[in-house]
Amino acid sequence: MANTANTTAKTGVSFTDKVLGFLGMGDEGKVQRFHKRYVKSNEKQISIRKDDIEQLKEKLDDVREQSSDDTVNINLDRIKSTEDVARYIEDYRGIQIANIKEAKSLTKQIKAKEEEIAMFKELNELVQG
Repeated sequence: MANTANTTAKTGVSFTDKVLGFLGMGDEGKVQRFHKRYVKSNEKQISIRKDDIEQLKEKLDDVREQSSDDTVNINLDRIKSTEDVARYIEDYRGIQIANIKEAKSLTKQIKAKEEEIAMFKELNELVQG
């Protein structure tokens, strides 16, 4: 994709100029309208994903806070005997593992949204020359 940008920079031919070469000058308004709507659509997709990221970050903060609370919140009623401790360890570990998995899942979702934003920005750069 960098080659396309370099080619455009070297030749000085924009996306609109290339399309107009194929369509003829009478269609210039249509191409410009399409171009404007395309860029605007990509910008809207970027905005949507930024909002999604903010919501995911809030959820991630909540999960981290819950994980911290769960780590120090040991149910003393469940560890009265050696047998109770053995059973509670599995439950306690399960809660911690669930919190870690949820945090990792949210982090992956955030990264995926960030990659999508980068893609939409790149798409706009391609057509804006």
